Amino acid sequence: MATRADRLVHETVDPQAPTRAAPRADLPLLQRAQDGGGGGGTAGGGASGNGGNGGSGGGGGGGAAPFLPDPGLLWLVFRRRLWLFLAVVAAVIGLVAAYTLSRPELYSASASVLIELSQPEVLTSDPVAPKRESETNVIDTEVEILSSRRLAGRVAEALKLETWPEFARASSAARSADAAGVGAPEPGTHPLAGAVLARMDIRRSGLTYLIDITATAESPKLAAALANEYARQYLAQQQEMKSSTSEGAQEFLQTRLVELRRNAAEADSALQSYMIRNGLMSAEGATMAEQEVSVLNQEISAARAALAEKEGQLAAARTRVGGRSGGGADVPAALNSATISQLRAREAELTGEVARLGERLGPQHPELRRAQGELVDIRQQIEQQINRVLASLEADVQAARSRVVSLEGSQGRARGSLAANSAAQAGYLQLERDAKAARQIYDTFLARAQDVEAQSGLIRPDASIETLARVPVLPSSPSYPLAAAAAVTLALILGFGAIAAAEYLDARIRTRADVEKRLGLAYLGAVPELSSTTRRAKGEVPQDYLLEHPQSQFTESVRALKNALLLQPGGAPRSIAVTSALPREGKSTTAICLARMLADAGVRTVLVDCDARRHAVSTALLPEGWDGFGEYLRRETPLARALAVEEATGLAVLGSRREEAGGRELFVTVPLTEMLAELALQFEVAVIDTAPVLGVAETRLIAAGADCTLMLARWRDTSIKAAETAADLLLAADAALAGVALTRVDVRQYGSTGQQDVYSYRDKFAGYYVD
Repeated sequence: MATRADRLVHETVDPQAPTRAAPRADLPLLQRAQDGGGGGGTAGGGASGNGGNGGSGGGGGGGAAPFLPDPGLLWLVFRRRLWLFLAVVAAVIGLVAAYTLSRPELYSASASVLIELSQPEVLTSDPVAPKRESETNVIDTEVEILSSRRLAGRVAEALKLETWPEFARASSAARSADAAGVGAPEPGTHPLAGAVLARMDIRRSGLTYLIDITATAESPKLAAALANEYARQYLAQQQEMKSSTSEGAQEFLQTRLVELRRNAAEADSALQSYMIRNGLMSAEGATMAEQEVSVLNQEISAARAALAEKEGQLAAARTRVGGRSGGGADVPAALNSATISQLRAREAELTGEVARLGERLGPQHPELRRAQGELVDIRQQIEQQINRVLASLEADVQAARSRVVSLEGSQGRARGSLAANSAAQAGYLQLERDAKAARQIYDTFLARAQDVEAQSGLIRPDASIETLARVPVLPSSPSYPLAAAAAVTLALILGFGAIAAAEYLDARIRTRADVEKRLGLAYLGAVPELSSTTRRAKGEVPQDYLLEHPQSQFTESVRALKNALLLQPGGAPRSIAVTSALPREGKSTTAICLARMLADAGVRTVLVDCDARRHAVSTALLPEGWDGFGEYLRRETPLARALAVEEATGLAVLGSRREEAGGRELFVTVPLTEMLAELALQFEVAVIDTAPVLGVAETRLIAAGADCTLMLARWRDTSIKAAETAADLLLAADAALAGVALTRVDVRQYGSTGQQDVYSYRDKFAGYYVD
């Protein structure tokens, strides 16, 4: 299916072909519209020959669309919707400001509590309360405890919050609910616990062991008091819980100790009675028989060791004496004798003296013989002393042997007594174990009771107050900087959102892009609102201002539209139908201006008023009661006499101001083709003002008979749907639609017709126009 763009751009035009080709009645309407006849060719030529104005009309772009939108287009849209943006921004800022100023001022104060998972131990024994593990769950649990209603109730009671005006209403509401039995607080909690919790913000400080306690109140002093009291009550609650646990443990241990002491005494008494009855009296943990046997065993071992030692000494002495090595003088017992030592000393002196005398005197010298005799006597005395030592050793051996025999006899008798007590030993052992177990249990409980009593004076909370809250100076809510930032941010978001929504929902024709891309038609130009181009045009009508100010911006816009129509690829059209989709779109005014511009340029031009219902052209240019066009159509007068000619421009006007002519079809007696042919003989261009396409069916017939059709759309008023429908009707009638021009454009607005149109550069050409 071919589109309007296909028919406007891609159809070929034969310059030598007739101006119009009659549509074939045997073809469907859509196929006739797609046929490459003269009408479609003219429209396509108009789209591509407007000096660059219409070159892009309806054609599909071959290049890929850019990834980011054109910033110039965004700026144009923003400038176009600036007042909407400012209105939304002002409304949002005003609402946020009103809400912020209506809020009461609240003050926030923060205290912090440090959770001490491990404390220095004064006592090495385990505490009564269990130790905390260093886990994140412990900190989270403490946060939940701080957020409990019970602790909040303690704070409310400590500060007497019911006396503060802020809590007076909450206190009254709580009492009323309690009386009615509806929404009453939990048992054991303060009625204001919920109100206190609503003003508290308790959270962990990052991943540390600190818990921040933030209180909010209308009074800065109350905010600080709430935060500090919350921390104090938390520590006091921990202290009370630990003290209560310790006191309970002490009470239990003391009660149990009385019972255990009685049990231990009864077990000891039973053991003693049994030992007395069975002769099992013991000392140092053993019975008498066991102790006697043990002692005898030790004494026998010692006696046997002594006997072995004596026998060894005697054997060694005999061996030395028998061997005559030293004459037994080196026997240990002899060495320890003082007498033998003196004799040995005397022997040494005499031996030395004999040696000296033998060197000086002869062998028979009396002195020498005396010394030798004395030496022999001394040695005999030493031998006698050694013999006495040997006799003493033999006596010691005999005595040691006798002692061993005696001790072994006593050991046999003691073992007999021990065997006699073995039958009663089993009962003794059982009673001893029972008594020992009772004493151990009692000792354990006693030690624990002493530890608990010692710890009772060292109990402290597992937390400490790190910082206390100070009385705030500035309110925390409402935060005016935050409110301002939020207002600006929200205003900008909603402002831009409003622009986007307005652009999305705005289905009116505004820019050249709307004509070329959304309608698929050639853009021929834009005629501005006269008041937007100059301040001096008050009271002047556009068609008169056109002639009086030939160098004005308004005149230049009509001149550009004229050139766009005349510079068609198939040649300048001889007849131009001017129409619009809806009424009041500046169609008749534009037709008058266009016709006057052509006539002023020396082109023989006739302006035909074919709007039989409104007669806007005739009302503006013809005198009252003029009916030249009606008389011509009724063949009552020739064409030359039906025309009215302006003296200033030479423009011929064919129209009628007679109301009775309205309501009937115009070209019944005189066909349209006959009239156009007759006008072509006298004029170079015929400008035909027609009725709106959507309201009058005859307009399509007139457009189909004209060489080209100019469709006008009022800027920011005509909807896209209406223009599309009008264009489809014209093309279906095989009209040579040259393109679309915008009317009544407010060129004072930035980029009023789009960034690709000439009005985007209006300020740069301010010196070229003269009002």
